[in-house]
Amino acid sequence: MRKLIFIILLVSFSAIYYSTTSSDEKSVVHQAILDIKKMVNNSSIFNKKTSDEINNSLKTDLDKSLTDPTQSLQDLSPEEFKSWMTKESNLMNSAYNNTEEKQIQLKAQAQSLKAPQIATLKEIAGNSDLPINDRILSVYMISLNSTEPSLQALYDGALLAIPELPPYGPHSESEIKGTQELVLRYMQIDELFQRAKTDSNAFDKLKLLVNTSSSEQVRSYAQKKIKELN
Repeated sequence: MRKLIFIILLVSFSAIYYSTTSSDEKSVVHQAILDIKKMVNNSSIFNKKTSDEINNSLKTDLDKSLTDPTQSLQDLSPEEFKSWMTKESNLMNSAYNNTEEKQIQLKAQAQSLKAPQIATLKEIAGNSDLPINDRILSVYMISLNSTEPSLQALYDGALLAIPELPPYGPHSESEIKGTQELVLRYMQIDELFQRAKTDSNAFDKLKLLVNTSSSEQVRSYAQKKIKELN
């Protein structure tokens, strides 16, 4: 799954790269792409010792708590669900999650989620104080769920105002955080775009984003995806 998440990130960063007009902005996103590629190349997927260490500390607890992947998440309290999400995002750094079996399990878990769990995922995804892995996984889980609450959560997440950050120079922490915020919104727009191919409600959400988002880049990207549908 970690490999898949990074593919999503690379696609999203690339979308930002090609949609910006400023050479400075392009330089920022280009560097972000290089940074993510470096993270993939240096990741524990290619380092068995690190993978084993993570697996030993997390896999047993996760397996015990989720013996029935289609039901267990619905039985968790909001705080327990958040704790599970933290464990799962940590496992994104492990080869344990980079298997077909695990991805099938995750999809089944995501598809079984109801409105309360979707609300928690939306809360995590929109919290800029949380680790980016937690937020990316939350958006990913929402995208795997086909219920009406997930559609609304995608729209709400894409509409969320990008937080104000301190002034920054090239490749600074603030600059990277700003890019990450935009990537999360692009991920949600991309899922709305996919659903809009067969769902008029998703198409309406895209049109609303064009008219209501406070971010010019979000509005432009949503408009771009609408044009691709026409």
